[in-house]
Amino acid sequence: IDFVNPSDLTVRAANAWTILKIATVQNNSGRKFLFPPAVLPLRGQVILTVGSGDRERPLANNYPFTTPVANRFYAFVDLLSTSGTLLNLDDKTVVLDALKKSSTACLPEIRGWSLDLVAGTGEQTVTSSLITGGRVFWNTHRALAPESGVCNANLGAARGYSADLFCGSNFSVPYS
Repeated sequence: IDFVNPSDLTVRAANAWTILKIATVQNNSGRKFLFPPAVLPLRGQVILTVGSGDRERPLANNYPFTTPVANRFYAFVDLLSTSGTLLNLDDKTVVLDALKKSSTACLPEIRGWSLDLVAGTGEQTVTSSLITGGRVFWNTHRALAPESGVCNANLGAARGYSADLFCGSNFSVPYS
């Protein structure tokens, strides 16, 4: 949503605000985005980071394990244009997978990168991300199925991630 004119940054009246869809994910992927993206203005562009997950279904017995959702974490560039090509965040020719990319280009030269959440079925982003010091941080949760005959409440596994904001490289899981 543009509250200001991108060309001269003057504030627009409420009746002149514009909305432009800048990105999409694969149809029928089942991904949900329940936390707002982190935003970093940078040289006339904006870098956004966001992860998918479903906080409405946090437990193993109610998460869709029969048809698992492949959750991901994304970083992409909004060019602040009033028109342009819709960025498909799951198109690996446009958004390079940070762990497998062969290109040495990084944001904002490329339009974005993505990371598959691979800790296991049901891993999902459960917080907004944080951008600081050229890195992006986010947290995930993966529900664990209850063990039969065990009298404890294992609520799952939490993980914290960190990656280079611009290239998606130097990916790490600082705690889990």
